[in-house]
Amino acid sequence: MRIGISTRVMLALLLLARASAALPPSEVVQRGSQPPEIVSGLSLTQPDLVELLPSPGGVPICAQCHFSPASNDTSIYHTWRGSMMANASRDPLMWAGLAVAEQDFPGAGDTCIRCHVSKGWIEGRSVPSDGSALLPDDAEGVACQLCHRLANPDGSEPGAIGVQAPTFAAFGAVCATRDVAAGIACDAGTGIPCGGGIAACVNEAFHGNAMIALFQDATTSAAISRLGPYSNADNYFHFTKQSSFQRDAALCGTCHDVSNPVTGDLAPAHGRLAGALPSGAFSGVPNGPVSEKAGFRNPPYAYGVEQRTYSEWIASALSATPVSAASALPAELRTPGGAIQRVIDASAPAGGNYADGTPRGFSCQSCHMRPAPAQGCFLASERSDLPVHDLTGANTFAPRAILYLDDAALHGTSRLRLGGGLDADARDATTSAIARAEASLHSAASLQLTADPAVLANTVRVVNLSGHKLFTGYPEGRRIWLNVKWYGANRALLREDGAYGPLAVAQDLDGDGASPDVVQTLLDPQSPHTRVWGVESGISKEWATRLVGPLGVAATTPLAFDRVSGAVTATLGDAAAPEAAPVTPSFHLLLNDVVIRDNRIPPWRMDYAEARKRNALPVPPTQYLAAGVLPQDGSEYLHYDEMALDPPAGAVRGEIALLYQTTSWEYLQFLWKANDKGNAFLENVGDDLLEAWLATNQSAPVVMATATVPEPDAAPLAALFALAALVANRGDAATRRARGDACRHRGSAA
Repeated sequence: MRIGISTRVMLALLLLARASAALPPSEVVQRGSQPPEIVSGLSLTQPDLVELLPSPGGVPICAQCHFSPASNDTSIYHTWRGSMMANASRDPLMWAGLAVAEQDFPGAGDTCIRCHVSKGWIEGRSVPSDGSALLPDDAEGVACQLCHRLANPDGSEPGAIGVQAPTFAAFGAVCATRDVAAGIACDAGTGIPCGGGIAACVNEAFHGNAMIALFQDATTSAAISRLGPYSNADNYFHFTKQSSFQRDAALCGTCHDVSNPVTGDLAPAHGRLAGALPSGAFSGVPNGPVSEKAGFRNPPYAYGVEQRTYSEWIASALSATPVSAASALPAELRTPGGAIQRVIDASAPAGGNYADGTPRGFSCQSCHMRPAPAQGCFLASERSDLPVHDLTGANTFAPRAILYLDDAALHGTSRLRLGGGLDADARDATTSAIARAEASLHSAASLQLTADPAVLANTVRVVNLSGHKLFTGYPEGRRIWLNVKWYGANRALLREDGAYGPLAVAQDLDGDGASPDVVQTLLDPQSPHTRVWGVESGISKEWATRLVGPLGVAATTPLAFDRVSGAVTATLGDAAAPEAAPVTPSFHLLLNDVVIRDNRIPPWRMDYAEARKRNALPVPPTQYLAAGVLPQDGSEYLHYDEMALDPPAGAVRGEIALLYQTTSWEYLQFLWKANDKGNAFLENVGDDLLEAWLATNQSAPVVMATATVPEPDAAPLAALFALAALVANRGDAATRRARGDACRHRGSAA
């Protein structure tokens, strides 16, 4: 039933009243340290947050000391400066996504800004939530002092307690793993709604959705002690305080476990994989009291599935495996050059532990901040295991797009939405980060043949060598797939599975007034010969009906575009129509409430119960279970996927490549076309993103791993292939045909 006029007026007045108080919608207010508008607007008893260190001229104050004159490869400042942490506020894809999110649900941009532009959020400049109040000094993304002021929100370290209003502390009671209501908020006195009662209701720190607990022991940012793991830090220009949290993967989970609190509270099934939230765990009333919202009542992984990197790691047995016990890992996980083996090698001088004897685990820090002999401050002594602050992930597109849009020589001025005017050192650091991301991708997976390497119709196994799903993080537009080129005896390409190449589109992409233009993309993702790993999300019919009804979202909101013509193929109204399917695929990250498919490869021994609790399961959850194993408590997932190769007739060789693409044409097209240009600050971010994508090789896929069938040393087929190639080049036509037939006959017989 559609909402009445009087109710619409009341909602409008309520929203206006909250906007006048400079408060975001209550759905997006999270626990933890609060910015000034929340403290004053909700009358919280929380001390004012001391601002993060400034960055005069775009250069953080920390740069004055934290560099290494000897090497940019280990310099804390230089390696951080090129990372996506430093560039989080510049990321043009983030801005394009924020623009669409603001159209879908005004105020939702606050959830993007709190992680991507943390200084601006902490200091109260995320209002308005389109980012238009942010300052140039906010542009350093996830800066040094944020991470070195983060305290564990559970208050477990007496000397490092973060500022939190008592009622907003990121800590609460939830139903324990393996309980029927696992992961949902519970009453500590009664245990409700846990099936196991009080015994199953456990206290837990909330790590996710940027629920920070910001430490401060002084009233100025320069005087606040920096938190870190060393007991013997050299103090030259600031105070330090030892904290184990900087070695804890939970610190990374602060921003690398992300849920959508809008669908979490307002959507019918709350964007969960494990069934709807029970009554009392959410409000469901638009902009109702903060204390009743799903995002406030529950741990941050309990609703609105978006990113689950930290949860994936927690659910993996790697999270409980010390590096010193690495010999017990399966040999295929210890592939030379693989991510796990790189951690083992880097920490070998200390027997797998930290240099101070503290046990080291396979954590985010051990992999993404590998230990190396280096200086922290240029005045300090060298440490044998200083974490390299490169924080490298897998993003190869955003750094290129940032460099392109910031090129004043090309554009006359920087076209970055925030943080333009990078100096030569920043550009060099960002360029170096691209190469590191490619190296990271090379270490994340391996390809193995499960049958005799001389067999052409083999099965290829894709092994996940990381500590989270392969791939992880932001799901939209990212994909991994197998590309297989099949060759005949004369080296002719017979068929290419998973081909990536040019697609003519009937759209003017380059602004010259003419079409078609050409994009590069995965040409036939639906082919039975192509295996693609990724996430597909959508909007349920019931949620779409509520969006276009009581919530007043335009029924004409496009959900998808034809990738060739650019025509709208589905609208929100279509998804809500009586004849609509139960779920309509969509790229609207802020509105999606259903994961249609998630076939990304789990990490080693991912526990079903823990993954279910954290809404981090594969979709459907029966994937990656060994034969005869059911999706139930006690079950664990395999850390690899297998695909049977299907060579065409006449093939004698197959060349296999595992490819990863950061940002697909289909997603770029969506962000470009979905921007309605109704916001003056964000109207051009989709256009800028598209131009940068076209100008930087269209986020070309990176080869992660390769294999061939038959393998080069697999006799006799390899020798026959070489002989056939020689004959093809030197023999006459009749001989080439005869010997080619012989090779094909013997190859198929093998």
